[in-house]
Amino acid sequence: MESRKVACSSHQNQPCVFITGISGKLGEVLCKRLCDQGFKCKGLVRDEDAKKEVQGLGCTDVFVGDLTKLQTDDFVKYLEGCDFVIDAAGSTSGKDIEKIEFTSGKFLAQAAMKSNVKKYISMSAVGCDHFSSGERKDALVCDKCKENREYAENQYKLDQFIQNETKNLDYLIVRSGDLTEEKAMNKILIGRPHLSTKYRKMCHTSREDLANLLVCLLKNDSLKNMTFEVINCKDEGMPIEEAVKHLNVAL
Repeated sequence: MESRKVACSSHQNQPCVFITGISGKLGEVLCKRLCDQGFKCKGLVRDEDAKKEVQGLGCTDVFVGDLTKLQTDDFVKYLEGCDFVIDAAGSTSGKDIEKIEFTSGKFLAQAAMKSNVKKYISMSAVGCDHFSSGERKDALVCDKCKENREYAENQYKLDQFIQNETKNLDYLIVRSGDLTEEKAMNKILIGRPHLSTKYRKMCHTSREDLANLLVCLLKNDSLKNMTFEVINCKDEGMPIEEAVKHLNVAL
């Protein structure tokens, strides 16, 4: 991916991104990419040990808190001075799925509206809409949704909330395939809103490529208020920046 730093904003001369799930596997890769590209990162973690690890990645402001207990006004405080939000938190644990995949995401989106952030990106999953609603049973669905219906249902519920209930919020919902540890290949396919079922055997996305895509999306001012799916595809995929340009053309 081309290394091109973004133009600076008014917040201490750096555009600032608040990230949930920053101590997770995707969050760590994303934080490194953003810092390398001239962004300032803020994040939320569960404990002091995770805080130290994230600070080591270059994240300047790390808050310790329980995502399942935060309300809209709590998030508003965290978002002070932030230009962008990326909700990358996730849970497949039975007791926390609804709280993390839907409730906290809803409160975070509401806080983003109150804070007038420039762009809000919500991570989602390929096929969560089909699997949870029962529509198009032959549709492309990632394994994570197939294996955990509660996860799929709550993820789709959050998608719908953002699409229908967030006035004046410039959002992107990025539905990814199952995440992998593979090295970035810079070859992705994007389907708006859906990808073909012929890619059923390759419904996966490397965390490195996904992080690079998210950085690219933050740099693009014209992309907003859309939902799309993304997977890796070595043979048919496009370089990330080219794929994002195609999204622009589709507007």
